[in-house]
Amino acid sequence: MATVTYQSSNSGSLLCVDHAENLIAAGGENGAVNLWDSATQQLLHQYVPDDSDDDCTSLRFTKDSSLLFAAFNKKICQFDKRTFLTPVETHHYNIEEINQLNINDKETLLASCDDSGETKIFSLQERKVIKTLRYKHSNICSTVVFRPNHQWEVMTAGLDCKLIHWYFAKPKVMNEINMQELLGENIDEAQILNPPLIHHINFSPNGFFLACALENGIVKVFDSNRKHLRDRFSLRGHNQGVSQVDFLSNRFMVSGGNDKQIIVWDLEKLGGSGEGANGAGVVQPQQLNGHMTNGQGSAHGNTAHEGVSVNGDDDDDDDVDDSHNNNTADCKVFTTLLSNKVNWLKPVAISNQYYILVADESTKLSRITIDGL
Repeated sequence: MATVTYQSSNSGSLLCVDHAENLIAAGGENGAVNLWDSATQQLLHQYVPDDSDDDCTSLRFTKDSSLLFAAFNKKICQFDKRTFLTPVETHHYNIEEINQLNINDKETLLASCDDSGETKIFSLQERKVIKTLRYKHSNICSTVVFRPNHQWEVMTAGLDCKLIHWYFAKPKVMNEINMQELLGENIDEAQILNPPLIHHINFSPNGFFLACALENGIVKVFDSNRKHLRDRFSLRGHNQGVSQVDFLSNRFMVSGGNDKQIIVWDLEKLGGSGEGANGAGVVQPQQLNGHMTNGQGSAHGNTAHEGVSVNGDDDDDDDVDDSHNNNTADCKVFTTLLSNKVNWLKPVAISNQYYILVADESTKLSRITIDGL
């Protein structure tokens, strides 16, 4: 394993990182945003907001790296890489501190979730908020991600242990998953002390899998290849809370946590892989027997219908119950121990070589080379 370090200054602990083309951006505790050349490790620019008390909590590049969106407390700053020292636009729509930004496939929409439990959907073309998703999270909404290849669907999750699947055109809730209920059948003392708060979620590139990073040390993986989510795997490798989860490819997933570990998982070794145009070889997972709710109405209602199987009427194939297959040692293909807790990670593939960019509690950004995949 080779590690390259990107040096920063005046950043405090790094909280977030993103990558596009030949640029890397990382945000820090005092609001500083560093922009590096990924090949030379040269620090190109550094932006520090006027109010340095505002941490930079999330960053998102557009695919061509021409624009960068950065969250500072309740505001979102939009940067053009040609004039990076000053934001070209600033947006004030969230009512509490923003925890994550995300951009949809077509780069027409920006989502921002915050401490109030709300998520704003902002049109980049119309430059206005087109939807506010609220009344479902009772606590901090920590993470948001658009569903690949589904124009009007987004997932949110938070410290109320809930994963919410939204159809935001109306808006309405398609699924509401409570991780405490889902994992409650085998609850133990450790889970009581460390409940399954959801810190981060991410889809595989083809959208076949959704992974959730939980405070109880579990990475929960759902089959998202159909209309509704299905429980698939509980991956146990971290001994403290999992803070980040992402995908190197449709087959390889990476997680990082408060135990200072980074783990790369091979989902194919558990009988599941999203590789192939039609997902060939994907074993169909179990129905959830009432642990999920299939939201059938306005997102403003207090509850969805209880006890509805997660699969819809179009999901009538035979199911294989492998969601409790916890023989995860075989699918751990890479593990490394860092010096600090993982705040954010970003997988990168360059010329058939995998790397992981890691922002941790230090002021340095690390790029870890992953060999042998």
